[in-house]
Amino acid sequence: MKHLSIVFFLILLGLGSSKLMAQQERINIVDTEYQSLKAKGQLRTDVGYNITMTKVPEGVHLSPKSERAGGCACYQPHDGTYTLAMAPNDDGSTGLIPIPFSFCLYGSNYTSMYINNNGNVTFDVPYSTFSAVGFPSASYVMVAPFWADIDTRGIGSVWYKVSPTSVHITWEDCGYFNVHTDKRVTFSLIITDGTDPEIGVGNNVAFCYQNMDWTTGDASSGVAGFGGVPATVGCNKGDGAAFVQFGRFDSPGTAYFGPYATNNQVSWLDNQSFVFNACNSTNIAPFITGGFGQCDTIRLCQGDTLLQQIDILSPELGQITVVSGSSTSPDFTVIDTTSGNLANITVQVIGNTPGIFTATINAIDNGVPVQNVNFIVVFEVTPNNTPDPVVMGDTILCPGESTVLSVDTIYDTYLWNTSSTIDSISINGGGIYFVEVSLDGCKQRDSITILAAPAPVVSVPFTPTCANTAINFNVNTSDSIVIYDWTFATGSPSSSNIENPVVTFPASGFFPMTLTVTDELGCTSTLVQNIEINQGPTAHFFVYPVCISRFTFDPYGASDSAWVDVDWIMGDGTSYLNSDTSIFNHIFPSAGTYTVELFVTDNSGCSDSASAQVYVYDTLSIKMPNVLVHSSTVGNNKFDMEVIKPYFNLCVDYTFTIFNRWGVLVFETNNDPYNPDLYCGSCFEGKSSTGAPLVPGVYYYLLKGNYEVEDHGTITIFD
Repeated sequence: MKHLSIVFFLILLGLGSSKLMAQQERINIVDTEYQSLKAKGQLRTDVGYNITMTKVPEGVHLSPKSERAGGCACYQPHDGTYTLAMAPNDDGSTGLIPIPFSFCLYGSNYTSMYINNNGNVTFDVPYSTFSAVGFPSASYVMVAPFWADIDTRGIGSVWYKVSPTSVHITWEDCGYFNVHTDKRVTFSLIITDGTDPEIGVGNNVAFCYQNMDWTTGDASSGVAGFGGVPATVGCNKGDGAAFVQFGRFDSPGTAYFGPYATNNQVSWLDNQSFVFNACNSTNIAPFITGGFGQCDTIRLCQGDTLLQQIDILSPELGQITVVSGSSTSPDFTVIDTTSGNLANITVQVIGNTPGIFTATINAIDNGVPVQNVNFIVVFEVTPNNTPDPVVMGDTILCPGESTVLSVDTIYDTYLWNTSSTIDSISINGGGIYFVEVSLDGCKQRDSITILAAPAPVVSVPFTPTCANTAINFNVNTSDSIVIYDWTFATGSPSSSNIENPVVTFPASGFFPMTLTVTDELGCTSTLVQNIEINQGPTAHFFVYPVCISRFTFDPYGASDSAWVDVDWIMGDGTSYLNSDTSIFNHIFPSAGTYTVELFVTDNSGCSDSASAQVYVYDTLSIKMPNVLVHSSTVGNNKFDMEVIKPYFNLCVDYTFTIFNRWGVLVFETNNDPYNPDLYCGSCFEGKSSTGAPLVPGVYYYLLKGNYEVEDHGTITIFD
């Protein structure tokens, strides 16, 4: 496969002066290694990176031209006159692009630029910095319509075109790091020589926005596109003093808290346009950020009242803007004004008289030089000949009922809050329903409140119980119930109309109970519930003798998960209460006859019992071998009691001793039937208690245990 080799020029990720950055060491690196280091947070901050793109990632596509328009917004999608700035990438930049005019940024003139994938252009060096900083900053000479960690490897593209007096750059449908495509941003930047009429003579920068859906990439501590390091919108001279900042953004929504807040909500930028002069003055004129558009006509019908707040921003830190409003129309009134860095004015327009009039919103800041601007807003009042609609229909509904709400059919359009666009709707629930109608372009509205009487809510607590037991059925409810209608399958009685009936079920099983209630408003509800009747447990167990005193007890039927209490009375003073249903062993202490009883209770409180006789005899015999051969491989090189007498160690508490011919004890072992030696771990293997092999010869043994176990004799040991 042919690989596309594209080198993106990236610069220092951290802070520092531009001159210092230009002299920094640069590292050549392929894109895959760069992305791995970035995702791990291991990029160095003291060097620059030249990234080689090994190939265009599979599945990447260039975004289509957007068709969305935004009123007065200056955004324009790219067309055939644009050039693709960069192939899909992360943190890339173009090479140095010459421009055929001088662009002035705070008194410095530039005739070339770099377009950086991360939503900004620079003039001295390219930048790969993906975590934005706030302005002012001494480290970046930058114009940043949206400085954030843009990643076009998954979706999006960057385009530009150059004309004799302007450069247009557009970031279209761009995703965020690390190759996320679920949210996108679309915006553009226009820079001019100050004479281009497209953004107004005297202005040389325009930020233009469409949909703005995210703020932060993963490597900037973002989660799902938000949080972490906020995105920055503004211009910066790079001297730590001259700058403009329109805001920093880190969250979804449309709220705006001011240019120096770090938690502005990014959709506030949707369809906004910021046009200003970033050249000789460090003071940019105030501009409208919310409320009326600057080039739209505000239309209202006669009789309507519009109350609107208009927000006006001074983008410089600490600046105060004073706003005022005036009009020749008596229908225009200033209700309130607030001065500040983010100033606002609240105006009221009453559509008393049909016609067209204008209002002037004046904003004066206290910067140097002082900026005094007027915004002209056009209002048009049209006659309203639309009759008031009246919504008709039932106003009270029980659950399951429906009604039709309707208005007169004389209107041109209808819009209900159910999204229906006809003159009537069918509804089956409570709430407020309203319809907006229009006639000859003027609208009226009416609403109706439907009171939904809720269905009565009842419950019948029930615990599974035994057959042939009288059950008192109780109803839990906070509603005013006036009618009860019970039915009980196989129950006695099988029906009732009292509140708390007493019913008996003769057999076990699951039986449906139905309760239908009616409240004082006539609304009903039905509860269907299965009643579990238990026949009760059947206690039974098997007894398996293991040896003289050890028996295994197997509770037959113990797989019944309804058993919640199992008690054993062993007849020897031992009891196992609240035990589980496992098979277990029990050792009786002495010979005799014992009555063992099993008591079980199920989860309905039903119980049963069973008993059995256990006979324990008082003697046990064992025949010991008299020869042990050290070298034997057929088993007679040791005395394994479990081989000599199966289950012997499970039953007998004994001591086994060996003496030499002089009567000296050379070996001793003990067995505890509650912790038996079942694998010859401590049996006699022709060795002393210290583990030393005994010399061949004749030895004397003694075996003594309970249940009259006693044996003695001689053992001859051979090599």
